[in-house]
Amino acid sequence: MSALTDDERRDLLMSVGTHKSQRRLSPVGVAQRFRKAIDGGESISSCANAAGLSNADMVKRFLRLLDLPPSVQMIVAWRGSDTTLPFTAASEVARLPRRLHEPTAREALAQRLSSSEVKHVVQRIARSGRNPHAAIEEIVALRPVVERRHIFIGVFSSADLGTRIDDLEQDERDELLAAVLATLTDEPCAAARLTPTGFVISGDDRLADAICGLGDFETSVSEAIREQVDRA
Repeated sequence: MSALTDDERRDLLMSVGTHKSQRRLSPVGVAQRFRKAIDGGESISSCANAAGLSNADMVKRFLRLLDLPPSVQMIVAWRGSDTTLPFTAASEVARLPRRLHEPTAREALAQRLSSSEVKHVVQRIARSGRNPHAAIEEIVALRPVVERRHIFIGVFSSADLGTRIDDLEQDERDELLAAVLATLTDEPCAAARLTPTGFVISGDDRLADAICGLGDFETSVSEAIREQVDRA
């Protein structure tokens, strides 16, 4: 993959074909490296071989992530959590029309869908034309117990704030966001994830009501984060 620098090749090789929880790149970061290599003249098959992947289909799964909007890309991780969508599930969501990406991803997070469940949701939407909410409700109804979480996704309107928190470790970012939410809402959140491009918040009905009471929650949370960073 001659289009990549030595560091880019190293980071790519240390991020795919492994089950380590900490990797050099996110799934979207891997997709970006593959896209750069392909734009530089590599084939999908040669990318797969160079990265030690068993087949070219895996490279295609990564590349699909680049079709997702930024608000969804920032919640894609190697493993799912209350604030992240696992790579396999996100790649399935990317098969849908772009207008359905964010509502499907948001509902999938709110209902804590597994990658297998997301795959079934995508199939139902594609075959029957159901909207994401209806398709996900049908899948959730198959579970013995239903537990709902509210998901709020915010994207920073300017890049300078993201630049200022980019050097923080992920745990430090998440703790910063949790502290901001505690100040703004006086309600505990189930999980909070802060990234250089925005944030994801997961919580119960009480937290949802408190966040809705903020009005423009993206601006309120972003400004509070900025104030915290300025004090540091």
